[in-house]
Amino acid sequence: MHPRNIGLISLFTLLFTACGGPTSPLDEIIKATSDREYNRWWSNIRPSLGSKIERRFLDAIQTLKLETSIVTPGQNAAERRKKLNALLNGSSVREVIVYGEFVQTHRLMLENYLDAQMLDLNRDQLDNVRPGSDLSISHSIEGQIRHLTTRLAARKADFDEISTQMQALIPSIDLDPWLTRPHNRNDLPFDLVQARFRHPKELSKVFAENVTNK
Repeated sequence: MHPRNIGLISLFTLLFTACGGPTSPLDEIIKATSDREYNRWWSNIRPSLGSKIERRFLDAIQTLKLETSIVTPGQNAAERRKKLNALLNGSSVREVIVYGEFVQTHRLMLENYLDAQMLDLNRDQLDNVRPGSDLSISHSIEGQIRHLTTRLAARKADFDEISTQMQALIPSIDLDPWLTRPHNRNDLPFDLVQARFRHPKELSKVFAENVTNK
C-alpha cells in the first residue's frame, strides 16, 4: 500500500478509536449482538448525546434500515433486524452517522446523474422542435427543463448540507469533487458506491483512499 494511504488510514484509526476508552460520546462503541443488548446500550448512551447528534444518529439508523431492506429483499423483519444489528455492532456512534450520511450523498449523486441525463434529453428535444410545430410541445418541454433544473438545484443544496455535517465529524473528508456532474456511469466512484454495503468500520479505509483532502 502507498505510504500516503497508510498514513491516512492511521489518521482515521485515531479519529475513530480512542485509547483507554472513548473521549467523546461520538466514539462510544455500539453493542448490538441482539435487539435487547442494543436497546440497553441505547438507553445508557442516549442521555450523553446532544439533541443534534441524537437526531443524526437516529436518521442514520433509519437510512441503514431502509438500506438493509433494499439489499436483502424477501427477508422478514426479524432477519432484517439481525442484519442491521450485525452492521451496527462494534461500530462507533461517529462511524454510523457518517456511514448513514454517506449513503444519503450517494443516493443524491445517482439521482443527480439520472436527472442530468433527462435534462440533456429534453434540451435536445427542444432544439429539434420544428418551426411551426404546435407551441404546446415546446411549452411542455420547457416546463420539464424548468422542473429538472429546480430539482437539481434543490438536491445540490441537500448535498452541501450533508457534506458540511460530515466534515464537522471528519474534517479531512473532501466531497466537493462529487458535485461535478458525471458524464457517464463510469465516472461514478464505484469504490465508494460499493462501500455503502460494507461495515461502517471498513468505510473509514475507503474514505482514506478516495475522499480525503491531504
